[in-house]
Amino acid sequence: MVMTYVGVLCAVLTGLVLTVSSVSKVRGLRAFAAFAASLPAFGVPRRLARPVAGGVTAAETAVAIGLAASPLVGVGFATAALLSAAVLFTVLTGAVVTALRRPGRAACNCFGRGAEPLGPTHVVRNLLLTAAAVTGAATVTPEPGHPAGLTVAAATGALLAGLVVRWDDLTYLLRPTGPSGQADLSGR
Repeated sequence: MVMTYVGVLCAVLTGLVLTVSSVSKVRGLRAFAAFAASLPAFGVPRRLARPVAGGVTAAETAVAIGLAASPLVGVGFATAALLSAAVLFTVLTGAVVTALRRPGRAACNCFGRGAEPLGPTHVVRNLLLTAAAVTGAATVTPEPGHPAGLTVAAATGALLAGLVVRWDDLTYLLRPTGPSGQADLSGR
C-alpha cells in the first residue's frame, strides 16, 4: 500500500511532529517533570499531572508509531493512524484553548521547551496539524505512486515538521517590533 503524495506528506508531517514532541518529553527526568508541572495551567489537577503527562506522551508515541508503520500495513490502518492523529491534535488544541482562558500565562512545553507562553498562534498551529491529519486520511489510497514523487512528498513533510517544531521561533521572528526595534513580548 502506498499513500498518495498528499497522504505521504501529511503522514510524515504529523508523525515527525508527534515523534519530536514525545521524545522531547521523555529525554530525561527533568523534561518529563517540566511537562507534568506545566499541566495544571491547562486545568489538570496537580495530583493527576504526572499520570496525564504519561498518557499524553504515550498517545503521541503510539500515534507516531502507527503513522510510521501505516505504509506497510494497509489502507485501513493508515487511515486509522491519521484519524488518530487528528483526534489527538484536536484534544491538544482544546487543552491550549482551555489554558488561554485561564488566568495566568501557561508555557508551551510541546517540544520540551517552555520559554514561550501559549498564545493564539499555538491554536492555529494545532488546527493546521489537525487539518493535515484529516487531509492525509482523506487521501489514503492503495494506488502506487512514483518513487520520486513519494520521496519529494516525504521530504516536504519533514521540512514542514521542522517548521512546526520551531513554530515559537518563527512566530517570534515574525512578531511586530516596538519603537526600540525589539520584539514586543507583552503578548498584546
